[in-house]
Amino acid sequence: MKLYISDVSLFDESFFEKALFVPLEKQGDLASFRNPLSRKEHILAWSLLSHAYESKTGRNSDEIKLIYAKNGKPYLRTDPFFFNLSHSGGRVICAVSEKEVGADVQLVKEPRPAVIKRVLSENEQKALDECEDARDVAFMRFWTQKESYLKYTGEGIAAGLADFDFSSVAGKDRFRLFSKEFRTFSEKGFVYSVCFESGSPEKVFLSPDDFSSLTR
Repeated sequence: MKLYISDVSLFDESFFEKALFVPLEKQGDLASFRNPLSRKEHILAWSLLSHAYESKTGRNSDEIKLIYAKNGKPYLRTDPFFFNLSHSGGRVICAVSEKEVGADVQLVKEPRPAVIKRVLSENEQKALDECEDARDVAFMRFWTQKESYLKYTGEGIAAGLADFDFSSVAGKDRFRLFSKEFRTFSEKGFVYSVCFESGSPEKVFLSPDDFSSLTR
């Protein structure tokens, strides 16, 4: 399993204007983004998938075809690997695995009290108050772990985040819960979490030069 990571700030405007590596069936979505950063994150996220696709299959990323589960979660139509995308604050990740996977990234920032109550259970709120880590990092650890799990299952944020309790693993970056494996990484103002069945994620950081080999 690989976790591809990149950042919007590394790329010049021409990369986003061309949007060459966005799957053809997703390019129509680009016009709907009013926020310039959100649009760039979307382009880079699908570009990471294109890179992962060509690296994994040896085929042109033009061949990417998507299907969607009833809950809206996207899958590759014909290829035997799963993926999940996430982005926040310009940081973008794409988790690729031979089995189901969920991933989430969040920019670290101080959470508002209302957000804490919406995201954390009562036990998690107590654990947050007692944590030794910086409060904002500890909160984002909980948040990304929960999001990665719900993206694994395909439920997404429609399921109440506070209904899932991670207080027993507070402060841990590697653990097993709900019969799933979790890994969490904190670095450079961001927190990422990945939920998966087995193995260990290999982090791969991509720069603009890494896209020069794509064949579109």
